[in-house]
Amino acid sequence: MSLNPVEWELLSNGDALLKFNHSLLEDMKVSPYSVPTNERGGVARALLSMSALSCMAGTLNAMLKARDVEVKGIKGSASVQMGKNEKNRDLVDGINLNIDVDIEEQYMSVLERCIKYLEDGCLVTRGLKKGIKVTLNIQRTPD
Repeated sequence: MSLNPVEWELLSNGDALLKFNHSLLEDMKVSPYSVPTNERGGVARALLSMSALSCMAGTLNAMLKARDVEVKGIKGSASVQMGKNEKNRDLVDGINLNIDVDIEEQYMSVLERCIKYLEDGCLVTRGLKKGIKVTLNIQRTPD
């Protein structure tokens, strides 16, 4: 089953149009010729890591809210580790997700239960784990 299929289109000027086909996401134009050659790579890696981070942070937020935890804020970052396959071609080998959650100390046990549940991943990272190592670090923002 395919939901919200995305589209990629090469425009006549060399730009790429990314169509997300989702009411919460605006289409995006990628203009590789607007930056130096050495800065053009990595767009797909950035989109992949943002997808994993967005899914994980959003899932955590929804889980905490469903348990009546007041979430003051969530901030996260994702980084990609590159590797090589058996043909010595580049591939995404791993993604590290770091998420800081701003909640009251009294909700730490709820956060810990959510973290335990998310060890299996979210919708996106559960699928990635079959071929990409996903490392998750969730912590409460210190007071």
